[in-house]
Amino acid sequence: SSERSALRLRMAEIYRDIELFDESCDEAEAAIADDPLSAGALLFLADLYAKMGYNRRALPLYREYLILVPDDSAVRARADSLSSLAGR
Repeated sequence: SSERSALRLRMAEIYRDIELFDESCDEAEAAIADDPLSAGALLFLADLYAKMGYNRRALPLYREYLILVPDDSAVRARADSLSSLAGR
């Protein structure tokens, strides 16, 4: 449900804030599983993966996010930058 997804995303944010990054990823992934159309959860996890240097994990999430929010030019620029780094 979207309500459970929102709670999981909030937990992911709390874990990130206290630098428990693996737990944060787990909660964000669960938020997406609960609501695959959660743009906020997709963006959060993509940004977290990018911050952790997991660019190959971040890029598809940015692409999924951009399907839902196509006019987000800042995220499009991030995705294009990661795509260039990956040689795609």
